[in-house]
Amino acid sequence: MESHPNPESLKLVQCPNQALFTKASPVIDFNEYTKLCAERMITILKSFDSGIGLAANQVGLLYRIFVCQNNLNEPSIKEKSHSIYINPEIIEKSSNRISGDEGCLSFPGIRGSVSRHQEITIRYQNIDGSISSKTVKDLEARCFQHEIDHLDGINIPQVFGKKDFNKNRITLNKLKFPFQLPRPILTQANH
Repeated sequence: MESHPNPESLKLVQCPNQALFTKASPVIDFNEYTKLCAERMITILKSFDSGIGLAANQVGLLYRIFVCQNNLNEPSIKEKSHSIYINPEIIEKSSNRISGDEGCLSFPGIRGSVSRHQEITIRYQNIDGSISSKTVKDLEARCFQHEIDHLDGINIPQVFGKKDFNKNRITLNKLKFPFQLPRPILTQANH
């Protein structure tokens, strides 16, 4: 990682922070600093009751890292653990798409329906740099696609349909959302 803010100083950033609209760079160095940043991201995520995933852009780091709560499709599991995904890429996706309500910690007060693939397979690197793959579905797949969108500099208002975008317009104005951004119908993570 090139720029090295102190991992303990990392905190959630919100719209209109430019990091949210910037494509993140791949992680090249799998070192103690990378590990400390990822662990700090988990700490930040756990501090929010409603959060299930967090991308590095959301703490001002422009590196392809996201963290996600485990066992999202199993609500009976009360113990919440989290995993770290570095340099994730979607390598397979189901043709079946499901629309579902989404919010975002970096866009407080914004909610709307987003169409996502019901099942995806991602290839990613672990904290030690080893390569793994994982197939996820339902809420877990939704979370992964949402976080990978973040890593590509794409945020939920950009993938809302017109109705949900307009429903959130007043709050987006308050957040100083850059309305000139493109609103792709389908993003890399969900086409």
